[in-house]
Amino acid sequence: MSMSLLRKNLVERLAFSLLNESHLPVVLALERAGYPADEAASEANLRLRLRSAGHLFLGAFLPADQEDMHPDPDPVASPSTLVGFVCSTQTHSETLTHQAMSEHIDGGPTVCIHSVCVHTSYRRQGVALALLREYAKLLDRETESRHYARMALISKEYLVPLYTRAGFRLLGPSSVVHGKDQWYEMQLPL
Repeated sequence: MSMSLLRKNLVERLAFSLLNESHLPVVLALERAGYPADEAASEANLRLRLRSAGHLFLGAFLPADQEDMHPDPDPVASPSTLVGFVCSTQTHSETLTHQAMSEHIDGGPTVCIHSVCVHTSYRRQGVALALLREYAKLLDRETESRHYARMALISKEYLVPLYTRAGFRLLGPSSVVHGKDQWYEMQLPL
């Protein structure tokens, strides 16, 4: 099977669902595998986001019978495997600041994306893009009741093309310092 067909089949078989605290061990493993130690969210922060903003914590799952599609299954992956997630909080700020990213203000019009993580065995196969597109659909469906105005995130330079393909617009260098690398702020109006 060609790699492009394998990628297409993988993305078509993904199922998306909101996450809860029972997913925390896998979420934490994905977070730690996805970010350097000085950038990864702590278990306490992930738990807090799940509790206070669970409506903004979306997972991408690969049904158990589809795991054999990938040549390198992993023990973190289990039946109905969580292969990726995106999590956010809300703020009243129109741009991302340390303060805006350190709190959750229910009812805030800006959805601050903190993490987009995909299991190492499933990266570069369209999972992150599919997850972001599904996330945008979820927020669009809830915009009227929750009054979302935009999604905002900070990205490393090498990931800007991914977020651009998902519809985000590059605003420029971010004032947020998190780890040693420069971050770039991106937004997607809802």
